[in-house]
Amino acid sequence: MKACPVGAIPQDSEGFPVIDFNLCIECGKCVRKCPMKAMDK
Repeated sequence: MKACPVGAIPQDSEGFPVIDFNLCIECGKCVRKCPMKAMDK
């Protein structure tokens, strides 16, 4: 997901976003930018 400032949301082999919680800084940008509203803090 391009909205992630640290690149913690790459896509898997099928093109779905996968969160790398080791990189995530919990800024919330992904929650605000998710078009499907599938993210939650």
